Amino acid sequence: MDTIKPYEPQSHYQKYLDLVPVGDIITIIQEQQDAVVKIFQSVSNEKALYRYAPGKWSVKELFGHLIDSERIFSYRALCIGRHEKNPLPGWDQDDYIHNANFDDQTIEELINQFVIARMGFITLFQSFTTEALQNVGIANSHHLSPRLIARILFGHLVHHLNILRERYHISIP
Repeated sequence: MDTIKPYEPQSHYQKYLDLVPVGDIITIIQEQQDAVVKIFQSVSNEKALYRYAPGKWSVKELFGHLIDSERIFSYRALCIGRHEKNPLPGWDQDDYIHNANFDDQTIEELINQFVIARMGFITLFQSFTTEALQNVGIANSHHLSPRLIARILFGHLVHHLNILRERYHISIP
């Protein structure tokens, strides 16, 4: 299941795919969920509003971006797994952050949203047949399959955890 086939172009998402360990992707994603919850539970209310530079996202906004990403990747996996023929649109992450109210929500509320979104992704993925996992569709002008989306989802989150560590100085085990 973890082997990427030649018809699944990776270049746009390669920086995320390079962060995915070998193993069963659903198990890896479930373990990641627990780690993310622990990380954000350790963030103080003061630190949650921290921005490392003017115009950059707060910690809460970065977490909100991860939640939005969970929802969007789930939708893409659903559509492609069900043989959607129409190309799926991209999204402007900055517009999504600008039009959300993540800084007004508590870390606990954001954690709850993350867990619900991640569990939705996991249960959707577990419902797919082998054939559905290999379906290829177009999202944001890229050919993707549900199994590739799962790997991108994991790597995308790791990428942002690295940013939290490096730029926000949040302890990431």
